[in-house]
Amino acid sequence: DGAPGRTTLAIALTAALAAEHRGVVLVDADTRAASIALALGLVDEAPGVAAACRLAAVGALDDNELARLSASMPGPADVTRVLTGIVRTDRWPELADDRLRGVFEACRRWRDITVVDVAASIERDEELMADERAPRRAAATIAALEHADLVVLIGTADPIGIARMIEASAALRELSPAVVIPVVNRMRPTAIGGLDPRRQLTTTLERFGGVRDPVLIPIDQPAADRALRTGLPLPIAAPRSAATAATRRLARTILAVFMLLVGIGLVLGHGRGIRWRAFWKRWIFVVLGALAITIGTWIAFPQSFVYFGALHAIALFSLLGLAFVRTPLW
Repeated sequence: DGAPGRTTLAIALTAALAAEHRGVVLVDADTRAASIALALGLVDEAPGVAAACRLAAVGALDDNELARLSASMPGPADVTRVLTGIVRTDRWPELADDRLRGVFEACRRWRDITVVDVAASIERDEELMADERAPRRAAATIAALEHADLVVLIGTADPIGIARMIEASAALRELSPAVVIPVVNRMRPTAIGGLDPRRQLTTTLERFGGVRDPVLIPIDQPAADRALRTGLPLPIAAPRSAATAATRRLARTILAVFMLLVGIGLVLGHGRGIRWRAFWKRWIFVVLGALAITIGTWIAFPQSFVYFGALHAIALFSLLGLAFVRTPLW
């Protein structure tokens, strides 16, 4: 809650993931203060996410439409795409949860990784006072969290930010079964105090919120100002910033978690004996998805298409993992 730097980090994380992987799309689903278009200097772009929601509602959202509706993220390559949000907040009913779920599914098929920037509120209190069929402003955030494979929980390194992060962590555990990576943004010792501010912060999060091993991103206000002034993601505007280095580590952590989940799924599904029919059915589905991404990006962006992405890696590692799926841990 508050202003922990969700949008700035979402943009920076998208750029860092694209540098490691490339097949990434950033979706601005914030219904309260959408600002990705403004931060990237895409002020002339119509809200791509709203148009995508309209097409998803009638089942007409495909790869070609996503390529048409999305903007290119400023940077050295145009393969990273952005579905800009609704700058006019009175348009939030256009981002109904059922429509957004259709957009998320289409993005899954279009790109290997989808990063979604959402508003902070996940309160359901409005459901007690409104018509059950009426749109709800927090529904976009709830839909994104329920649909996510991995959630990045962001707080700021100060007493208010940490208290809000602990509260949000408890609410998030009840709402989403996704893996959660906690991130403490704008880390600065002066806001925490003590002889060892980092240890004090991590101990507080674990003791009062059960939040373990947070990723700490140091504050670098000049670098953040440069990114905002130039309309570029932080890793491009300030490649040598300490905040950029921490964001790149976060991106690698996310990719490692994805691969770890694939391995765990392989062991749980075939640990007692490889079920060949189920394995090949899933493997062919993954391969077809990987081919669709390669062909789609080659048609849309022939100079920077995705030739080996997350789905390609999952297909390859699933085959290699068969040799070790029943290997003892020791």
